[in-house]
Amino acid sequence: MVSYQMPLRFGLKPGQTRNHLPRPPVFRLLMAESAVLVIVVTITWLITDEIAASILLGGLVFLVPQAWFTRHAFRYQGAQSAPLVVRSFYRGEAGKFVLTCTLFIAVFVLNKSLHAVSFIGAFAALSVTNVILIARYTKV
Repeated sequence: MVSYQMPLRFGLKPGQTRNHLPRPPVFRLLMAESAVLVIVVTITWLITDEIAASILLGGLVFLVPQAWFTRHAFRYQGAQSAPLVVRSFYRGEAGKFVLTCTLFIAVFVLNKSLHAVSFIGAFAALSVTNVILIARYTKV
């Protein structure tokens, strides 16, 4: 029997059907962002502890809500579960917002030796890194 392979259309790879599209590499993005944070904190820790701790806290304030969003937003997949996909995106984004606000407040209230510029700089740098990595991974 001769097997016929469908031509590559709609971004499908050979042997891949529409029912089994690959999941987006969101967890890979979180791991890459975490690796960037660990490298920067390790290098900074050799120079000064206070700034390194502030960078670590800023990175965690970004990564924890991002992980929450990733877990909730990409839980469901497919056209049949479209209402669940939309609902999970809304829940993920709402939870991410609440977590981010709560963590910002907690860090500023509880940490008296915070280096604010490093803290906010780490949060902003990881936000930019996230956008760059998403743009890189979603190239078509």
